[in-house]
Amino acid sequence: FLARHHGIGIGIKVPTVWSRFMWTGSGTPNLRLMYQLLADMRAGRALPTHRELNLSIDLEASALRASDLAAPFRIAALLHADPPGKFSWSNERSFASDCDMVLRIQSGTSHLG
Repeated sequence: FLARHHGIGIGIKVPTVWSRFMWTGSGTPNLRLMYQLLADMRAGRALPTHRELNLSIDLEASALRASDLAAPFRIAALLHADPPGKFSWSNERSFASDCDMVLRIQSGTSHLG
């Protein structure tokens, strides 16, 4: 997970220009744009304004993913969402077991074999 930059970013510092932006969670990140925004963030260059983010859901998604990639730490996590009404106690136990396994693998305490 971590090698592919998956999981949950921890310690994200949202750029000041985006600090009050209301993220919609829509759109699809554009890889080239996302990496350009990440480079701009790291170099302190100008970033898209709220207006520009509001005009393009894909720009918004790219900016949000660039912010996530800038996180100094990550927690390896696999999140799963069942359709509404499909969750059961057995699914909850399975999810807890999966989370426990991910945490043990992450911390190096898993005994596989």
